[in-house]
Amino acid sequence: MAFPALDIVYGRWIEAQAVPNPDSSHITHVARWTALACLGMGIVQGIAAGSFLTCFSLASANLAARLRLAYVRSVVHQDAQFFEDVGPGEVGTRIVKDIGTVKTAAGEKLGFLIWGFSTLVAALITSFIVAPRLAGVLFAILPVGSILFAAVTAPGEKVQGRITEADGKANTFLEQILSSIRIVQAFAAENVLIAKYDEQLHGLEKDGTIRAAVKALEVSVSYFVLTLVYSTAIWYGSQEVTKHGLAVSSFFTCFWNFFNALYAIANIMPHVAAVIESASAQEHLKKVINRKPLRDVRDTSGLRPEASDWSAKIDLNHVTFIYPSRPDVKSLDNVTATIDAGKVTAIVGPSGSGKSTIAGLLLRLWDLAPVDEKQNAEEKGDANQLLIGGTGVKAYNLSWLRSQISVVRQDPQLFTATIFENVAHGLTGTPYEYDPDAPEADLSATRALVQEALEKAQAWSFVSSLPLGMDTKVSGAKVGVLSGGQRQRIAVARALVRKPKILVLDEGTSALDAEIERRLMDEIHAEQQARGMTTITIQAAHNIIVMDQGRLVEQGRYEDLLQQKGLFASMVAHQSTGSNGAVAGDNDGISETESSGSITPKRLAQQSSVSSEHPIPKVPVAGNKLPLLSGASENEMEAADSKRESDVPSENLPLVGTWGPRYWRYITAQFPWFGGGSLAALGIGATFPLAAWLVGLTAKAFSIQDDDARLRREAYKWSLAYLFIAIGVFVMCFASAFLLEGGVERMSRRLRTSSLRAILRQEVEYFDRESNSSGALTAVVSTYSSSASSVLGMTWLEVSASSWNMIGAVLLSFILSWKISVISFIPLPAAVLAAYLNVVVLEKYESKQKDSLEKASAYAAEHVENIQTVAALGREGAVLRHFELEMERRAPPRRQLYLASVGFGVGTGFVLLVSAVVMAWGTSVYARGEITLPALTTALEAIILAGFSATRVFSFIPDIARAVNAFRNITAWELRQRQMQILPPSASLQRPFVAQGDIEFKTCSLQYRGQQRNALCDVSLKIKAGQTVAFCGPSGGGKSSILALINRFYDPSSGTLEVDGNDVRTIPLPEYRSNLSIVTQDAILYDGSFRENITLGIGREISDAELEDVCRKAYIYDFISSLPDKFDTNVGLKGAQMSGGQRQRVCIARALLRDPKILLLDEATSALDVESEKYIQKAFDEASQGRTTICVAHRLSTIRNADVIYVVEDGQIMEFGNHASLLARRGRYFDLVKMQL
Repeated sequence: MAFPALDIVYGRWIEAQAVPNPDSSHITHVARWTALACLGMGIVQGIAAGSFLTCFSLASANLAARLRLAYVRSVVHQDAQFFEDVGPGEVGTRIVKDIGTVKTAAGEKLGFLIWGFSTLVAALITSFIVAPRLAGVLFAILPVGSILFAAVTAPGEKVQGRITEADGKANTFLEQILSSIRIVQAFAAENVLIAKYDEQLHGLEKDGTIRAAVKALEVSVSYFVLTLVYSTAIWYGSQEVTKHGLAVSSFFTCFWNFFNALYAIANIMPHVAAVIESASAQEHLKKVINRKPLRDVRDTSGLRPEASDWSAKIDLNHVTFIYPSRPDVKSLDNVTATIDAGKVTAIVGPSGSGKSTIAGLLLRLWDLAPVDEKQNAEEKGDANQLLIGGTGVKAYNLSWLRSQISVVRQDPQLFTATIFENVAHGLTGTPYEYDPDAPEADLSATRALVQEALEKAQAWSFVSSLPLGMDTKVSGAKVGVLSGGQRQRIAVARALVRKPKILVLDEGTSALDAEIERRLMDEIHAEQQARGMTTITIQAAHNIIVMDQGRLVEQGRYEDLLQQKGLFASMVAHQSTGSNGAVAGDNDGISETESSGSITPKRLAQQSSVSSEHPIPKVPVAGNKLPLLSGASENEMEAADSKRESDVPSENLPLVGTWGPRYWRYITAQFPWFGGGSLAALGIGATFPLAAWLVGLTAKAFSIQDDDARLRREAYKWSLAYLFIAIGVFVMCFASAFLLEGGVERMSRRLRTSSLRAILRQEVEYFDRESNSSGALTAVVSTYSSSASSVLGMTWLEVSASSWNMIGAVLLSFILSWKISVISFIPLPAAVLAAYLNVVVLEKYESKQKDSLEKASAYAAEHVENIQTVAALGREGAVLRHFELEMERRAPPRRQLYLASVGFGVGTGFVLLVSAVVMAWGTSVYARGEITLPALTTALEAIILAGFSATRVFSFIPDIARAVNAFRNITAWELRQRQMQILPPSASLQRPFVAQGDIEFKTCSLQYRGQQRNALCDVSLKIKAGQTVAFCGPSGGGKSSILALINRFYDPSSGTLEVDGNDVRTIPLPEYRSNLSIVTQDAILYDGSFRENITLGIGREISDAELEDVCRKAYIYDFISSLPDKFDTNVGLKGAQMSGGQRQRVCIARALLRDPKILLLDEATSALDVESEKYIQKAFDEASQGRTTICVAHRLSTIRNADVIYVVEDGQIMEFGNHASLLARRGRYFDLVKMQL
C-alpha cells in the first residue's frame, strides 16, 4: 500500500511544481508536507516488511514440518510394491529438497506475491479514482498479458512433472552409490558410477532446458506488458488531458500507479516461477500422501484373537505368487504344504527357490492374487490361499498379525540407536512397548526383558563387555562397533524379546560360528518347547519342505527324504563331501566316522532332538544349505558412537576468499550461457534509466500550456519511443532468462557430479560418521547443487537488471544534479549494511536448518531402506513419532530470523526515505533556480528508481543466503583431503605397480575411530604370493578387519602392512587397488543391466564370450540367459527381486572378471545353496592358481584346502598352520571343527 500512497503524494508534489512561475514558499510548504508523509510511510513500510517476513517464514516452517510429517507418515505405511519404484534416496530428497521448495514458496515467496498483489490492487483502485477513463484503457492491457502468460506457462507444468520424477530416480541411484562406498572404492568404480549418474542428470538437463524456455517466455511477456503501459499511458493520457480536461497531476498519479502495478508484477515474476515449481513438487508429494497402501497397518479392522487360544498352524493351499516387477516368473508355483503349530519346520532348497517369499507372505508384505473367476467353485475352494489357524491371513488385523510373528533374515537390519533400543524395538505392539520418553525408573522391566533376550541370543557376553553396555550406540549403515555375527545375534534377541507365536529364521544364524550357533539354537528350541512356538528355523526339524524353482518337490522327515534319493539327498551328499576326511589321521581326537562330515540319522538324533521319543535332525530352514559348517562374513568396521560424534565440530566452512574464486570458476565454465544472459540483463537494466529520462521529457511535454496539438505531438513521440523499448525488452528478457536458466541447468548438473566425485574421494572412515550417512549425503548433494546454481537464473536476472538499473539511475541522477544526488543517497550505506547483515544472518539460519534437515532425512532414508524390517516389527507409528520429535528438537533458533527481519525492514523502507529526502531537498534546489523542472522530475524518477531497484534486490536476499551456504558446503567437500596416510614412493617401487602377491603384517593394530578397544592387536603374519590363506574364528574376532586393512579401507593404528616388500602407504591407492578384487557377504548391485554390474570398474571393452565365461564359473549364466534381455536386463533397485544367492553369484562373476592378483573372499559363498557352492568353490580353486587368495569363513569345510589357516579371536592370531597340523595341535581350530560336526 505504501507505493500507491507514494504515487498520490508524488502527484500532489509535481502538481505544485509544474506551474508557470511557481511560488517558492508554496512549493517549499508542499515539499515539506510530502517529505514528512514519505518518511512516515517509510517507517510503516519497514515495520510491515519485517513483520511479514517473520510471519511468513514461521508459517512456512510450520507448514513444511506438517508436510514432512504427512509425507513420512504416508511413506512408512506404504506396501512393498510402492518401494519397488521409490528408494531411500528419493525419499530423503523429497524431505529436504522438494519440501524445502514448498517451504520457500509458501514463505517469503508467497509473502512477496501478496505484497505485489496488494500493490497491484491498491494501484488500480487509486488509478480508477483519479482517472477512470485512462485507468480503464490501461487496465485492458492486463487481461491480454494474463492470457499470454497463461498460454506460455501451460507447457511448463508437464515438463516440471517429468523433471520431478526423473530427479527422484537420479537421487535413488545416488543413494545406492553412497550406501556401498566400500565396493565403489574397492572396484575403482567411481568414474563409471559418476558417469552413469551424470547420464541420468543429462536427461534432467534436457528437460530443464525446455523449462528454461518456458520461464523465459513468462518473464519476457511480463516485461513487455510492463513497458507497453508506458507507451499506452502517454498516448492516451495526452488525449485525456487535452480533450477531456484531465488534470496533469491526476494523469501522473494514474501513470505512476500503473507503473507500480506493472512493476509489482515484474517484481514477483521470479517468485511466481518458484511458486509454480513448488506446485509441481507439491503435486508429487500429494500423490504419495494420498496414496492408499494395498495393505494398511493403520486399518483397525480384522480379527484379533487371544494369542493364548490362537493356533499358529500354517497352511499353504495351491499357492502361486508372482512379484509385480517380474510378471513372467513364478516365485511360488502351486505350493501346498502344512507347517504344524508348535512344531519345527525346515524349508530348504537352492537359492531363488521361493523360501524367503513364504516369509514375506506370512507378514503380508505381499498378498496372494485372487483366484481366477473362470475356475469352477470346486477348484476355487482352497486355491491360492495362505491360512494361519485355519483362517486366511487377510482376515486378521494386519498390525496384530505382525505382532505375532518374528523374522530374522540373513542380512539383519539394525537401526542407528543403542543396542538396548534396537532390541526393545521388538516389543512394539506388546504390553511392554518401549517408550523412549519414559523416565529411566520406568524402564527397569523393559531392560530386564531386553537383557533376558540378549542372553538367550548369546549376545549378552559381548554386549556387557562394551564400554556402555546396552547403551552403546550402533549405526544402521552396517558400520559401527559390531561384527556381522554380533549384529545377527542382536536381531535374534529383538525377535525373541516379543515372545512371538511364530518364529522364522531366514538364514538368521548364517553369520555365527558353530559354537554360538549351537548354544543359540538350544535356547530357541527350549523356547519353542516351553511356549509351543511355531518355528521355521535351520535346525532340529519335525518336517522338512524342499523347494526348487518355486515348487515344492519333496516333503517329509529326514530319513524318508534321504531314502527318496531326490533333491534333498543330493544336497546332503554335496554338503557332506566337503568335509570328508577332515580330521583323518587324528587317532586321539574325533573318530573317522565322527569327522567324515556324513550326516547320519543316528548322530543327528544324538545331537539335536526335541525329545527322546522324537529325534529331530539338524537341517536348514529357509536357507540355502545344510548347516554342517555355516557361516557369513563380518563387518568389523567401526565408527564413532553418537555421543562422541556430537562433540566433534563439523568441518569448518571455507571463507569467501576460498569459495568465491571457485564459484566464479563454475560460472565461467558456462560462460556462453551466463555471459550472454548477463549481457542481456544489462540491456534490461539500462532500459529503466532510459525510461526515467523519457519520463522527464514526458513531464516537460505535459507542462506545455495553451497548445494542445503540440502537447499531443510531443506525447506521441515519446509514446512511440516507449513502444520500441517494449519490443527490445521482450527480446532481451527472453534471451537473458533462457540463457541464464539454461546455464543453471548445466551448472547444477556439474555441481552434482563434482560433489559426488569429491565425496567418493573421501576415506571410508568419513562415511562411518552418523552425520555422513548415505541418506543425509544424498539429500544435501541435490539440495546444495540446486540452491547454489538456481540463484544464477531468474534471481540473477532480476538482481543483475536491478543492479544495472540502480547504477544507471544513480549515474543519471548525478549527471542531472549532483547536489540533489549526494544528499539523497546518504541513507544508501545504511541500506547496504542492512543487506549484508541480512545475508550473513540468514546464511547462519539456513546452516542450522540444514543440519536439522540432514538428520531428519538420514533418519527417514534409513528406515525406508529397511522398510521390511520396520513393517515386520510394526514400528511405523514409532518411527513417525521419533521423526516428529527429532524435527522439533533440532529446529533452529528463531533469533537469527528476527534479526534478518529487522535488516529486511530497513532495506525495504529505504526507497520511501530517499523519496522524502529528494522531495524536500530537491524542491529547495529548484526554488533557488539551480535546476530546471524536467531535470528535477527526471532526477527524482532516477533516484526513486534506484530505490526501487535496491528494494527488489532485498527481496532476493534469502535466495542469496541459501546459495552462499550451499556452495560453502560444496567447497568444503571439494577442499577436504582424504584422511589417509600417504608416504612418498620408494626408489625400488615399480610404476605402475603390479603386485606379485606377497603380504606381510608387521605388528599391526587397528582401533576404529571413537572406540576404546582395538579391533586388531599386534598382528604379525606373512602371506606368500600364490598362497591360499584363510581366516576363521568366532564372530567379532577381527577377521574382516584384516581384509579391510588389505583393501586399505583403513590404515593400521600402529605397525606396518607391506605388499611385495613395499609399505602400502607408499603405493598410489588406485594402482594398489587395481590388483585386488573382493567378494563380500553383502551382495551390492546397482540400478542398471547385468552387463554394467558385472563389468563394474573394468576399464576396457568386455566381449559377450568373456561375460558368459565368468557367469558360467559363477553359476549364474543359466539364470541370466533365461531373462528376456539376457545381459542387458535391468537388475532393478539393488537387485531386490533376485534371491540373495543370485545376487551373490553376480558379484562373484564381477570379481572373477577383474582377474586380480589378490583375491579377497569375505564369506563369498554364504548366500549360495550347496550345489551352487560346490561349483563356485571349484571355480575359486581354479581362479586361485597363480594369485594370492585370502578367505574369511565360518564354514570350515570351504577352507580346509587352504595353504595356511589363521585362527583369529579377540583381534589376535591364536594359532596358524594347515588343516592337518592345526587338528594335530588340538587347539582352538580343533574345537571349532569339533563343534561343526
